[in-house]
Amino acid sequence: MTDLKNTIAHILEYRQHLAGANEATIQQYVILPILRALGWDNANLASMEVLPEYAVTDGQVDYALKVGQKLTL
Repeated sequence: MTDLKNTIAHILEYRQHLAGANEATIQQYVILPILRALGWDNANLASMEVLPEYAVTDGQVDYALKVGQKLTL
């Protein structure tokens, strides 16, 4: 949990840099670091547990998260 607290503190420390940022910038500097701090590996091609822009029935979600081979979130 310390990793998550440090990540959030870091984001808050530099929040002025994010004012007016577009969605891709927020994903890169806020969402992905938080997911990594929570233990999700967005760089592992073998597991592909973080899937960006994932298609769902009614459109797409920004990120789908897998546990093993099962979509969970």
